[in-house]
Amino acid sequence: MNFNVSINCDNAAFDDDLTGIEICRILGTISDKLQDIGYIEPQENMKGKISDFNGNTVGSWEFSQ
Repeated sequence: MNFNVSINCDNAAFDDDLTGIEICRILGTISDKLQDIGYIEPQENMKGKISDFNGNTVGSWEFSQ
């Protein structure tokens, strides 16, 4: 099983000194979601959208085989 995260950092949420802060916020959000889900079946393909703090979709995460 693989876990993939893709984040497009080409918008205002990642300007100047905010890039690292916004990536940490996004990864924290993903971490919280996965903790709520708990156990994930190896054959289960799960995925979700990633939004920046402005509400724009900037990527996705997924489990795949």
